[in-house]
Amino acid sequence: ATVIADTVSPQSPVLKATGSPTRANESILKPVIFNWEKTVHNGKYHLYKMNNQGNWDKIHEVASNYDTVSQPLLETKLATDELIIKTEDGNRIYHHFKMISENSSGMFSSEEKILTLKI
Repeated sequence: ATVIADTVSPQSPVLKATGSPTRANESILKPVIFNWEKTVHNGKYHLYKMNNQGNWDKIHEVASNYDTVSQPLLETKLATDELIIKTEDGNRIYHHFKMISENSSGMFSSEEKILTLKI
């Protein structure tokens, strides 16, 4: 059998999200579903969310060879399908996410394409 190793760092996918503002003063965004275009073959995607201290927390990892990949927020470590996007006073709350791709040789993408949800 011939084995061909990936020797080039993969591209980070452009992360997108969908959801609808709901509740009083449209303070909740739900259901949040992420989607992105395939950037690696036989690889993995690592989804991160920035925490209140400004550090990145890994919330999910998925392997997929679909051309377009979808990932519901509900099926991540956060275990919810909604994000609070406004305080009771109407001030916006921003949520930052990023996706890193990993190819079949274990090489990670080096660029960070950050998605900020600010509806």
